[in-house]
Amino acid sequence: MPCLDATVECTLSGSRRGDKWFTYGYRCIFRSIKGIFRVGIVSSAHDSSVLAVSGVADEVIVLDRKADFEREIAGIIASWRLTVRDTERGTQTSLRFKEASSSQRREILTGVWQINPDNCRIIELEVPRLLQEMAHVYELKGSMELRMEELYTFWETPGLMYANTINIDVTKFPHRDKWEFSIKQFLGTTFSATTEHGGNKFVIPANSWLLPGHGVVIMRRAV
Repeated sequence: MPCLDATVECTLSGSRRGDKWFTYGYRCIFRSIKGIFRVGIVSSAHDSSVLAVSGVADEVIVLDRKADFEREIAGIIASWRLTVRDTERGTQTSLRFKEASSSQRREILTGVWQINPDNCRIIELEVPRLLQEMAHVYELKGSMELRMEELYTFWETPGLMYANTINIDVTKFPHRDKWEFSIKQFLGTTFSATTEHGGNKFVIPANSWLLPGHGVVIMRRAV
């Protein structure tokens, strides 16, 4: 099932690791039917695109090439959650990810020959059958740490998605007054994005189907 009625939120803020890092926060609210939810973690844009198009993962995270996978995986597992909301009963259930073993990862990537299994990690969770209904709304939320030297941050659609809006917030980025932000869309067509709160928030009212590989680049330069 594709992701329906999706609202995507990307935030850039300060990191607890210090001035050489910043935190990329991600939140996506959508409707779908999911049995297994997988997140692929790679360290190159090439592997990210291949993984997205393959349909193997429901979401893809791209780490810095210099990243220590062991350190970053631990942080990602601790922060990422999938919350399932029962819209009829007004209840919600939070589900936690765990990392797939080396053998499981290789089996999952069997048909994706372009990716070296040693350069990819996968975290996944199982959605209980009772929660696999269209009456439920899913919320995927998490964060990752990126180096300040990375001047381009991007979000890429991992699968077929009908997106309502894409929101980008850089209000809390470290030393915000020293940076100028802009966005570049590659969504199949260009939507009229609005800029709010002194250039701190960008809102793209997509209201359209997005294909794997579509997305947005958040660019910044020193002023």
